[in-house]
Parts: sequence; C-alpha cells; structure tokens
Amino acid sequence: MRSSDTVAGSLSSYMDLEKWVRPDHPLPVMLGLVKGALEDLSAAFDAL
Repeated sequence: MRSSDTVAGSLSSYMDLEKWVRPDHPLPVMLGLVKGALEDLSAAFDAL
C-alpha cells in the first residue's frame, strides 16, 4: 500500500533562460533557426 502523495513545496521553478544567456552566445542564433524551422513545419504538424 502506498502512502498519500503530498508535496511539501514546489519541485520546479520558472526561469527566463534568455535572461541568463549572453547575447554573443550562439544559442540565440540557434533559437532563431529552430523557431523558423518549426514555423515552416507547422502545416505538416497540423496535418498530423
């Protein structure tokens, strides 16, 4: 038998990761490329 599932506090938190990444880091460029690719594939995803 299992005990009750109670959580004492939050196990996760939200952080704006874009705030923590330097502007000269390659991640912002990669994010733009990924967002563009996902927008291009949006119609294909909708069809699924």
